[in-house]
Amino acid sequence: MENLTGKVKQYYINDKLLYKGSLSKGLPSGIGKQYYENDKLCYEGNFLNGQRSGQGKEYRSNGQLMYEGNWENDKWSGKGTEYYYNNGQLFYEDDYLNDKLFYEGDYLNGQRSGQGEIYYENGQLRYKGNFLNDARSGKGTEYYIKGNMMYEGNYLNGEYEGQGKLYDENGKVLYDGNWINGEMVN
Repeated sequence: MENLTGKVKQYYINDKLLYKGSLSKGLPSGIGKQYYENDKLCYEGNFLNGQRSGQGKEYRSNGQLMYEGNWENDKWSGKGTEYYYNNGQLFYEDDYLNDKLFYEGDYLNGQRSGQGEIYYENGQLRYKGNFLNDARSGKGTEYYIKGNMMYEGNYLNGEYEGQGKLYDENGKVLYDGNWINGEMVN
């Protein structure tokens, strides 16, 4: 199989489809698709020397899109978009480096739940607070990339909700009041 080149299909031991696409010297190279053992699509996009490289989409085992963007050496790298687990909506869109959204915190059933922190690629704190089902929920504080506070208050399903303060990059309060679904309530 080392020298196999061209379009192929590879299978798990249980005869479920594992990979469909191009090979070069026995390794996925070019356009291809990887599958979970439950027959759901895992990844579709570009490969180089057996690793995800270039543009591609990664899916969760339930078929829901998780990440769409650039890859390098089998990791999220460069411009990309990550989607919420529970509703498939946009979670984060920015530059990634080696798969990192820079999250540290609690997980429950593979989802961010409990206390956690998200960091910018430069290591600066981006968000500190509570998560539930992979979304910001409860009390939390969000920061600009230079370290000044952006928002302090409550979240629900990733949106500003309830009492909260919004600040400009210089620390001036822009809004202090109630929020519903991420919108200011007058």
